[in-house]
Amino acid sequence: MHTTENAEFLSTLSRVQQNIADNCERKNNRMNEKETIHFLVEPLIAAIGWGISDIEQVRREYPTINGGMVDIALMLDGSPTLFVEARALGHSIDNMRLAEQIVDYASSEGVNWCILTNGAEYRIFNSRLSANIRSKRFINVTLSELSAKSIAEILFLISPQAMKENLLETRWNETYNQPKSADDKNSLEHNK
Repeated sequence: MHTTENAEFLSTLSRVQQNIADNCERKNNRMNEKETIHFLVEPLIAAIGWGISDIEQVRREYPTINGGMVDIALMLDGSPTLFVEARALGHSIDNMRLAEQIVDYASSEGVNWCILTNGAEYRIFNSRLSANIRSKRFINVTLSELSAKSIAEILFLISPQAMKENLLETRWNETYNQPKSADDKNSLEHNK
């Protein structure tokens, strides 16, 4: 079922948004990183179709070749397809070193897409692009600034179904009119 029409997704999104609002009102006892993952990130991942309790689909503390650990690796056919790195709710994710870290982890593992989040904001990066980190950032989703329909349409791009169909890659190519692969890019450059 398409996420934008899924009542369960919309209900989960509403609960997550309420958890964020409630937590932001508290002066102390704010969510730490693990709580942010558990109460904010994982419910949305599950609502778009990932089997959050299925180790074949969702791996936590996934070790990378370069010695790092990714908070969540979303898996298809036994291989990571998307990395998610989280910070605590309220923690800024503006520091470019945080983005560089998750992009480097993804790139070293051959994972094309990764997300940096603090539970309230999700930033999707294209790790295979040869460019500076700002150019690798593709989509920003701030849960408090978009309609439920807009959030659903964007998050659907990282659902298992959409990842199998390469819809995120398709959207990237439509947005930036990029060649689909490095070989295509090289052939285009040689034809100029």
